[in-house]
Amino acid sequence: MPELNRNSPVTNSSPTCYSSWDEYAQAVRTWLWSYREWQVYNEGIRTVLLQINLKERNLPALSSGISASAPILQNHDQQTAFPIRTPCVIPTFRRRIVAELIDYFCCLIWLILFMIILHELNFINVSHIEKIFTVESDIQSLVDLTQELVPYEIMKRLSFSFFEASYLAFSGCFDNVQFGCTPGKFVMKIRVIPCESISPGAAENVAVVERYEDNITFPRALLRSLLKNICLGFLFPLSLTTYFLPHNRALYDIVSKTVVVEF
Repeated sequence: MPELNRNSPVTNSSPTCYSSWDEYAQAVRTWLWSYREWQVYNEGIRTVLLQINLKERNLPALSSGISASAPILQNHDQQTAFPIRTPCVIPTFRRRIVAELIDYFCCLIWLILFMIILHELNFINVSHIEKIFTVESDIQSLVDLTQELVPYEIMKRLSFSFFEASYLAFSGCFDNVQFGCTPGKFVMKIRVIPCESISPGAAENVAVVERYEDNITFPRALLRSLLKNICLGFLFPLSLTTYFLPHNRALYDIVSKTVVVEF
């Protein structure tokens, strides 16, 4: 490291003529180290003053920084006075699709059991569905059946949204499970976190996420799940926006201010 002259000013110096490229390179190197030292000094002073201000206001202390390899905080529903900026790895679209398929099969099993229970309790009658597979079926019978199934489809979407939101908000209560995970996301090692803003990171698949909360809350998770099931059930083309939006964020991720990351 070149030796710095602390008595000489870093800026506003008079023009200097250099006799060789080596002398000029050494001067530039010295100036860069002086500039770096000045930036570190200013950052240190700002951090100290901020810590003193937080202490006087009885607010939690601000973390000096989070490295890319540092684990994400696990305290649920903890909200800080200042945003947390964390570098996160954005999963590929293939991993998200596999996670959604796993969740879909889990929900499908639950739906079949739910329909069997309703049938045994005589809440629904599925015997007339057999007429569709006979020669006597016509367009009107299909329309009537569709109208009968609409309330059950809405009930299914709402129940799926509630269970998914519960998993996202409270999955961390189980051992060795991260907050923001559904069964499929846990298998694929991805999770949903809050995201106030996001910017590109050092690598192509890394993004810097800014958030005020460590983990997703139940209201935000419920909003995300409802928007997701509405897009998939009634506005399917809108779910295809995941292919085109940055950081593989779907429309419901942007509206609910969330992002899917690896853990």
